[in-house]
Amino acid sequence: MYLQKKETILIVDDSKFQRAIIKEMLGEHFHLEGATSGEECLMILEKSSHLIDLVLLDLVMPGIDGFEVLRRRQTMDAFKDINFCRCI
Repeated sequence: MYLQKKETILIVDDSKFQRAIIKEMLGEHFHLEGATSGEECLMILEKSSHLIDLVLLDLVMPGIDGFEVLRRRQTMDAFKDINFCRCI
């Protein structure tokens, strides 16, 4: 029997409702992690970027928003192998 590793998606959204909807839709097929802010996203990626395959990123959040996360992505080695999907 061949077991395939589930890819890990980091869901970054300040809306608990949005995170719950995405988890409901994707949870069966992917391992999901969550972050409630750009700051938390950056902390997770700095520590565990090797475990994250894709980031679903809300652009409009208080504090460090999705646009700033994407700007910082360009200068940080932790982001080089991670795909981002910008969500509004």
